[in-house]
Amino acid sequence: KRLGIKPEVWSFSAVMFGVGLMQFFMGQADRIALGVYRGAHDVGVYAVAAALIAYEAIILQSVNQIFAPVIADVHSRGEHVLLGRMFQTLTKWMLGLTCPLAIVMIAFARPIMRMFGHDFEAGWIVLVIGTCGQLVNCGVGSVGYLLLMSGNQRRLVRVQVVMAAVMVVLSLQLVPVWGALGAAVAAAITNAGMNAWNLFEVRKALKL
Repeated sequence: KRLGIKPEVWSFSAVMFGVGLMQFFMGQADRIALGVYRGAHDVGVYAVAAALIAYEAIILQSVNQIFAPVIADVHSRGEHVLLGRMFQTLTKWMLGLTCPLAIVMIAFARPIMRMFGHDFEAGWIVLVIGTCGQLVNCGVGSVGYLLLMSGNQRRLVRVQVVMAAVMVVLSLQLVPVWGALGAAVAAAITNAGMNAWNLFEVRKALKL
């Protein structure tokens, strides 16, 4: 007998596609706006700073890959106290391990950017602002996966859609005025806002 794909699988796949699409929009809106309004030089400087900022979340991303299936298993067994303890413990470790790297990147932003050439030194403020935004991401932990793997994926999609729109609007408003600084501010506000909202949804839906 031929087995079809269950509706729940289609629904979850659609959510995953939507989340990925919104993350793509949020990740590229600032660069596109910068390219349109300022040109290739600013895009190049901004791209290098953004690549360095991405390293800050490497511990969070690694933990997410391991923690995601655990969330689904623990939540399906109704062990919410255990889930809350794991969430708190992992978040503390992630933030504790990320802070030293963030402090170095903020304190030595100028020399770090200067390593890529004198023209890149101007992007030090982008590195500082982006690093602060990523600290919020690491500070709230795996909130996105907590929503996704506990059956609250619609809450996650709502947050992603709204914040993607916020990112586009902020980029269009700030980049023409402030250039790369505006792009960095738009990205940091969106990143911090999205994670704070996800944390609120986790508290509301899962009581964690």
